[in-house]
Amino acid sequence: MPLQSGGYTFKPHEMPFMPGSPASPEHPKKRRLAYLAIGLLLALSSGFQNRAAHRLAAATARRFVARFAAGRLDSGGVFHSLRLA
Repeated sequence: MPLQSGGYTFKPHEMPFMPGSPASPEHPKKRRLAYLAIGLLLALSSGFQNRAAHRLAAATARRFVARFAAGRLDSGGVFHSLRLA
């Protein structure tokens, strides 16, 4: 007896593994390539964002260490150039 969902009859290899679990329908090659392109775009753009955040944190740490080594930090750790009223 074929399983039906919303008028669609699943092929034997598309059937859900267990009742209630998602099926794995067959997608046309064009759609699979579109999914691949979107996945690569998301992976690359998130990787660039992580790289930018890492570089910013590393540059900030280098500046802090340089100022600390030069003695431009007071005992509280506040930069001398930042005068709070």
